[in-house]
Amino acid sequence: MLSQFLHEQLEIAFNFGIPKPEMPESITQNLNPEFKLRSYQEDAFASFIHYYNNDLPGKEKPLHLLFNMATGSGKTLIIAGLILYLYEKGYRNFLFFVNSTNIIEKTKDNFRTQVRQADQNSRDVQMADIEQNIVRAAIARNPFFSFASLRQYFPHLTSVREFITSKNYLGGLAITFKGNLAILIIFRLITRL
Repeated sequence: MLSQFLHEQLEIAFNFGIPKPEMPESITQNLNPEFKLRSYQEDAFASFIHYYNNDLPGKEKPLHLLFNMATGSGKTLIIAGLILYLYEKGYRNFLFFVNSTNIIEKTKDNFRTQVRQADQNSRDVQMADIEQNIVRAAIARNPFFSFASLRQYFPHLTSVREFITSKNYLGGLAITFKGNLAILIIFRLITRL
């Protein structure tokens, strides 16, 4: 068992001249500017980034790390920043266990939602690539998309599933989502719930 926590070991290393990683723009430019990072949160990011990017004794993959922080210390802000950082590194799937939807809402609030024109990213999504249960739930909210109604306009249609997946109907459409990186990640989180 380790006699020190990882953050304590890294703090010693940083004090002895190991360079502390700079905060990546993927974090600084995409977190909500209303939430100013506290020094210990910046230290948490620096420790994670250093640990993630370097081969250290005892490091095993996949990484299992715990942020042992007090209530109200900004853990959801740290998680939002780490999602941004790991998204930039190529990760696309994030499993986020919480005991209330309030935590999910707080995490979404931690992302920057106001988008400057220069920060615009876009992502084209084929309707066929969105999970059927999400499309089905969305169209179920509008009575126009009931099977009986659709059959009036498309007499050869055999099912709602065909309407969703066929390239002749919704399956052939593409939607362009525009926003900053954080908004596109929020979209991905929401569409995978």
